[in-house]
Amino acid sequence: MRSVVVDGSGRVSVEQRPDPVLPGPGGAIVEVTATAICGSDLHFLEGHYPVTEPVALGHEAIGVVVETGPAVESFSAGDRVLVSSVAGCGRCAGCRTKDPVTCVRGPQIFGSGLLGGAQSDLLAVPDADFQLLAMPDGVTVEQALLLTDNLATDGPAPNAPTSRSAGRWRSSERVRSVSARCAAATLWVPHAFSWSTRSPGDAGRRPWQVGTPSPLLARTPCSRPPTGSARTA
Repeated sequence: MRSVVVDGSGRVSVEQRPDPVLPGPGGAIVEVTATAICGSDLHFLEGHYPVTEPVALGHEAIGVVVETGPAVESFSAGDRVLVSSVAGCGRCAGCRTKDPVTCVRGPQIFGSGLLGGAQSDLLAVPDADFQLLAMPDGVTVEQALLLTDNLATDGPAPNAPTSRSAGRWRSSERVRSVSARCAAATLWVPHAFSWSTRSPGDAGRRPWQVGTPSPLLARTPCSRPPTGSARTA
């Protein structure tokens, strides 16, 4: 298969690599049909992360299941799926909150050297019942790609315990977004507006002021139900 790879000098190339194998009975192999470049990928290019051997990049992927292990219950070959950028075991107390970042075994990120990179033809996905999300009809690939990382990263922010009144923002309040990357800050702001706006479909309102929930957004790991406005961000 082909993979986008970065080496220790920051040089990026497309290389031929062996096809992945099933990562255990609960794993799956996904044929990647669309992927994206995250700001985090740039850290490898800019030398912020040490690269001792070439790393297959990417952790944002949409694809089609081509193979599943015998323990996988929710997916089968041919299913269109979204791959969560962060992998957890799916069974511990942290993962039961739908937040793989809090996995007690230690979260792993695709495309970081620990797991395969999403900018590849094929991706091995461990614990597929937890990591994968079926794509409903009517959700485009472009919309779903936002859910693999960016929206899932910023979705909980307005409702986090450190946020004012745990997400109970009033429409007259001002909010400030501080983020390491522009994309994350940009996506957080619509969420802050949406948490204070509960009247979907108001004519004349800006898109980020309309709180239309998406069933896909509501079920994404690492994400609370944000807004339909983010689907067209």
